[in-house]
Amino acid sequence: MKRVMAICGGGFRKNLNKNTIMILLITEGIMLRKLLIKYIEVDGFDATDKILEVMRKESIELIISGSIPIAGFNLINAKRIFDEKGIPSIFILEKEPDMEAVKRALMKHFEDWRRRLAILEEVKIQRVQTLKGEIILGTFGIDLEESIRIIESITIFGKTPEPLRLARMLAKSITKFIKT
Repeated sequence: MKRVMAICGGGFRKNLNKNTIMILLITEGIMLRKLLIKYIEVDGFDATDKILEVMRKESIELIISGSIPIAGFNLINAKRIFDEKGIPSIFILEKEPDMEAVKRALMKHFEDWRRRLAILEEVKIQRVQTLKGEIILGTFGIDLEESIRIIESITIFGKTPEPLRLARMLAKSITKFIKT
């Protein structure tokens, strides 16, 4: 079984919260091994640094996330992670991104919009068929067939792999707990 790090950002209110949590859930297959919580800046550029910081201490073979941007437009830089650690990334998206709309939003809100757009465009996104149905899959550093095989091996309920499903539940619950 692969040692997977599932990543999910916590909730936040735009223009109110400067930081939010990032859940880093480490599993072997579907077995939970470790839960880490890091604070990241909303729309910042520190998510990848925090992921790499954890990777220096933990043995990880694959990253799975529900999106490339977390905490607004704080991006997971899959190419940088692969270049520095040799670890591939899989993104299971809820819907296909409208890259023109994303580009317009980046241009409107960020001086470094070209850098952010380049990070997003490095991930190959496509619709694929799995045993559980069609999903929108983004990959970097791993071929499509292996990505599908891994996803199918760690998906029990629905179309979302168990590590990611659990990371999402924890991010939502912990965000609510912190706010109360």
